[in-house]
Amino acid sequence: MLRQLVRNFTNEFEEKFQRFLKISCTDTDKYKSAYWLIEKHFSNFPIRFIKDKEQSILLISKDNISISIKNQLENIFHDESDYTSIKNEIISSPTTISSMFFKLYDEMKEEIEKKDNDLKELDDNDQKRND
Repeated sequence: MLRQLVRNFTNEFEEKFQRFLKISCTDTDKYKSAYWLIEKHFSNFPIRFIKDKEQSILLISKDNISISIKNQLENIFHDESDYTSIKNEIISSPTTISSMFFKLYDEMKEEIEKKDNDLKELDDNDQKRND
């Protein structure tokens, strides 16, 4: 599978940058738009989590996400671009990341609610003093 990904990337890269390659252009600015090719062909590699070259990599299909996780994400992220971005990150991450993400989200939500309640209490106390 990796061989095929590299082959596809190389073919498309050569096709897109044929003009620069023919003249042996070494100016990296001319190839900056190649990042979208890298994203296109290698986006299913969780690059952030690769610690060393010996680490095994699990490729995950873009559609491989449970309905439960989809529903949880939809409840959290109402903006479509945020939802899509986070969903793609979770899909391309190790399986434990989604549970860690939701646990952290719940902890942060509880902390914010507690602070909101504390502020409301302070406001109520101030209001009582003013009455």
